[in-house]
Amino acid sequence: MGYTKNVQGQSTTFQTEPERVAFPLNVLALGIIPVILFMFISWTAVAVTILVFAALAWSYTIIPAARKFRKPYSFTVSSDGIVIDGKQIKRSDIHRVVIRNHVLSDDDTSDVIVLHQGVAGAAAAAGVKQKRKALGKMGEISYRVDVEANGVPYTVAGGLTEPAAFAILSDISGMLGLTAST
Repeated sequence: MGYTKNVQGQSTTFQTEPERVAFPLNVLALGIIPVILFMFISWTAVAVTILVFAALAWSYTIIPAARKFRKPYSFTVSSDGIVIDGKQIKRSDIHRVVIRNHVLSDDDTSDVIVLHQGVAGAAAAAGVKQKRKALGKMGEISYRVDVEANGVPYTVAGGLTEPAAFAILSDISGMLGLTAST
């Protein structure tokens, strides 16, 4: 999906569209095993199992990490600054343009496992592995571009792939005359 830009005289308007969150077919595939087992018990159990695994797969697409910063954005850049959601940010107030990824950041400690042994430990470790795999895929389409002005970050685009985020960063930096620093 990515973005489009429309040059209008001295300014350029960007329209961004977030990447779609893929439907997790592996969760549905896991549901096949209980369905086969329950076929010998009752068709009601099969129907309930199918509904449960379909709900689990659907919930993956609406978890907070999937929704955060995942909306269409529109902003306008000129040599004077940026207009985001009707708010004018002057070029002189902009400190930097930065790419972030809330999914791949290391500030989430919810998957730390402490003192699990035996079957419980193996199940917990497998769950963490699946979570990291899912977050990795989610992370690939969760880049965002922030403009920082007066100590406040303003998100101008989200739900992007890394190349799309870098392209937007490059375009904005070039139009504003910002230089890279470390």
